[in-house]
Amino acid sequence: MEKINLEDYKINGKTLKELVGFEDSSVENLIKLSWTYYQQGKLDVAEKILRGLTAIDPENSLTHSALGAVLTRKGDAEDAIKELDVALELNPKDIAAYVNRGEAYFRLGRMEESIADFRKAIELDPEGKDSGANRARVILLGLSEVAKAVKDLPSK
Repeated sequence: MEKINLEDYKINGKTLKELVGFEDSSVENLIKLSWTYYQQGKLDVAEKILRGLTAIDPENSLTHSALGAVLTRKGDAEDAIKELDVALELNPKDIAAYVNRGEAYFRLGRMEESIADFRKAIELDPEGKDSGANRARVILLGLSEVAKAVKDLPSK
């Protein structure tokens, strides 16, 4: 799996955001718009907005994290992981990125990496206030229960 290189998004060392003077508030509003489409299940529209934003503002961890979430939900686990890797390089405390990457790894059958990401999300939320970290807690509990059930099955 090839890693995303943020320098590929730059022209003479500058992002499109810097070159055209795109405002942070515009990026934030477009992220909110993509989230609305995501919640409505219009994943293709959300993906297009976020791909545009990652090209305009490639050093914004939230755009990569949001795009990774959309791609995870669409079932494109490999591309989701690439985006979430970038998000976590830019912001290693992004709980949602860990949870979404954990789910993407899970879809690919990469259980050790999946569990490690769920655990990291939980570690970053010791008080249990983050909904994403709480989702990771539930997933790990479910995996634990499945493992116990399988262990207790009679062998042939």
